[in-house]
Amino acid sequence: MIDDLRQVSRLLVKLEESLPVTVTLTAQAAVALHGQSSGVRAPTKYQVRVIHYLGHLGGIICGLDDRSGEGRGEFLVSITDLEFDRRQPIACDVANYQGQRRERLRHLASGECLADGCPGQTAECES
Repeated sequence: MIDDLRQVSRLLVKLEESLPVTVTLTAQAAVALHGQSSGVRAPTKYQVRVIHYLGHLGGIICGLDDRSGEGRGEFLVSITDLEFDRRQPIACDVANYQGQRRERLRHLASGECLADGCPGQTAECES
């Protein structure tokens, strides 16, 4: 399993209570979005309006709303592609989830995950 389900459950509740929250796309996500935007410069700030959990393979995704007036509307982005302002109360919890998820995905991609879980998997999450 990639995610710690208890951590995810707690984080989802905190995120829902914090909505809407302003975020910035990571550099990689901004480049990907800019490439799909027909030459229109991507805004730097978005509002997270909705949160979903897509299971271990998809992780937490955020429904973003661009209120810049550039006509992008709403779209979904992985929480690992977002930067939260460190002054926001939720920022530390999000950063912990992002770091753990990235590490576990890195182990999975490298073939280091074993049948009983990925390195760093907490005992409370193993099935």
